[in-house]
Amino acid sequence: MKAAAFDVPVAIFAFNRPKLTRRVFDAVAEQRPKRLFLVADGPRPDCPEDNVPCDEVRKILMEVTWPCEVATNFSDRNLGCGRRMSSGIDWLFKHVDAAVLIEDDCLPAPPFFEFCSAMLSRFANDSRIGLVSGSNFTWRHFQPPASYYFSRYTHIWGWGTWRRSWAHYDFGLRSLSLAREHRLLEEVFDDPQLADFWYAIFGAVKSGRVDTWDYQLFYASVINSWLNVIPAVNLVTNIGIGPDATHTKSSTSIDSQAPGDLQFPLRHPDFITRCRTADEITEREAYGIRRGKDSSSSSQSADQRRPTARSFAQREFARVVSVMRTLAPSRRGG
Repeated sequence: MKAAAFDVPVAIFAFNRPKLTRRVFDAVAEQRPKRLFLVADGPRPDCPEDNVPCDEVRKILMEVTWPCEVATNFSDRNLGCGRRMSSGIDWLFKHVDAAVLIEDDCLPAPPFFEFCSAMLSRFANDSRIGLVSGSNFTWRHFQPPASYYFSRYTHIWGWGTWRRSWAHYDFGLRSLSLAREHRLLEEVFDDPQLADFWYAIFGAVKSGRVDTWDYQLFYASVINSWLNVIPAVNLVTNIGIGPDATHTKSSTSIDSQAPGDLQFPLRHPDFITRCRTADEITEREAYGIRRGKDSSSSSQSADQRRPTARSFAQREFARVVSVMRTLAPSRRGG
């Protein structure tokens, strides 16, 4: 018996890794979405070896065998990680009000689709909610009492959002100088090291030293005080970590997680408010930030000072230059 067609539009973003694309496409095909948006980057001009795998990827994406409205946005030239993703999402939301977005190395478990559909419907008209994630990076340390919690962080290893949220996205972070002038991040974050940390990252992105698109999405979350929906268990596995990735070549504590068992019907939180406990775990596990209470110990001598905000920010910038994106899919060359 065929599964019922999935009502929410689905967008797949791909580049030059056909084996990964095949696995992700097959997972999407099982859901038989009624509307499918396909975005692909072009071969790099200095890498003729991209031509064949890029063509293979596009052929896989076009293997739609179920009743479906298909739209494509295939670039003839290589736009790179930042511009290909952001321009592709711009194009997507010219056509739809809400969508599920999946990159070519983010393998969604079946419950991911049902979860996104339920959340996109439930919060469609609630502008406090920015996006719906399929990833959970806190599962080893925290279990919420409900089926999901709310976070300031924007996990995008499989996610869903609305046109209304994407309208706040600014690839160039044009308001960052104004945010600094008004000490916005110092007001948002309760720890000065976090403000300094994110000023360093956003500054690197704005200057072009980091070619990415996802930190800009987090910036939108911060300046608009979004609450983002995070499932109680992980629903998406990043299958692209490895030596052929540009950004995430080695495993970390947050990738390659097997999907958990999310129970339906969902149990909704009693309150729509940010889960500070989970966010602090995300800061520690995903970004390596240790707050004062975490980094101090009874054996620490008086002259062993806790690392400063600037040292954390400098360390993260060094990591970002080499890894580029801890929390974004690892698209080789894209």
